[in-house]
Amino acid sequence: MIVIDDDLWSAVGDPTRRRLLDQLLSDGTGTATSLSDHVPVRRQAVAKHLDVLDRSGLVHATAVGRERRYQVDEAQLARAVAQLASVGATWDARLRRIKRIAEAIQRSRTQLPNNEKEGTTMVDILHRVGATAAPAKVYEALTTRDGLAAWWTTDTTGEGVVGGTIGFRFGDAGGFDMKVLDQRPDERVEWEVTDGPQEWIGTRVRFDLKQEDDYTIVQFAHEGWREPGEFMSHCSTRWATFLMSMKQLVETGTGAPYPKEVNISNWT
Repeated sequence: MIVIDDDLWSAVGDPTRRRLLDQLLSDGTGTATSLSDHVPVRRQAVAKHLDVLDRSGLVHATAVGRERRYQVDEAQLARAVAQLASVGATWDARLRRIKRIAEAIQRSRTQLPNNEKEGTTMVDILHRVGATAAPAKVYEALTTRDGLAAWWTTDTTGEGVVGGTIGFRFGDAGGFDMKVLDQRPDERVEWEVTDGPQEWIGTRVRFDLKQEDDYTIVQFAHEGWREPGEFMSHCSTRWATFLMSMKQLVETGTGAPYPKEVNISNWT
C-alpha cells in the first residue's frame, strides 16, 4: 500500500506549479526568470512556487551566479505519480473532489503577484453562481465579444484572446480595459484591469468554471483591492447583478447588459 504524502499533494495541487513542472520537464532546467515567461505570474511569485516544489522534493536547485537553476527530481515526481495512480485506481470520483479542494486551499493561501506589497493586506470580491448550461456555453459568454456584450455591456470592443485587450464602456460613467492573461477552455478566464477607475487598475478578474451535476459553477473573484470601502461594496453588488445577467443569458438566450441592467442605486 502506498502512503499518501499530504505535502506532496499540496505542492502539485496548484495549477501554476503544475505548469512549472511541465515546463521544467520540457526544457530540462530553468530559473525563476526564464520560467516566468511561460506562466501568467511575475518572477517573484514564480520563485515562491519553486520554493514550495523544492521543499516537497519535486525539484532541486543549483546556484548559478545570482540565480538558482531548477531541475525536476524524477524519482520524487515518479513517487507523486504513483500516489495519484494508486488512489485513482479505486477512488476516481473522490480524487477529483480532493483535487478541487486542494486547489481551492492553495488559491485561498496564495495572493496574486499584484497583491504582493509588504505590510499590505489586499481584499477581494468573491461570488459563486451556477447556471444550467454546459461549461462550453459559459466559456463562450466570457471569451467572445458577442458573448460579453450580451450580458455585461453592449459597448464591448476588442477580442478575447490571451495578450489582447477588451474594452467595456458604460456611457457617461466611463468603463474599463481588461488585458486577457489566461484562458483555458471550459475552465478559466483571467483578466487584469489596465485602465478604468483608480481603485480597479492593477486588480485582476477571474472566472473559474467547473461542472457539478447539471450546473456549471462559476467561481468569480475580483482580486487585489487595496482596501474595502463603499465603492468596493457598490462594485460587488454590480458584479452580482451582471453575473446573474450572464446566468440568464446562457440559460435563456437573453441577458441584461448595460444599458438594460438592474438599477441598484443612485450610483451608475
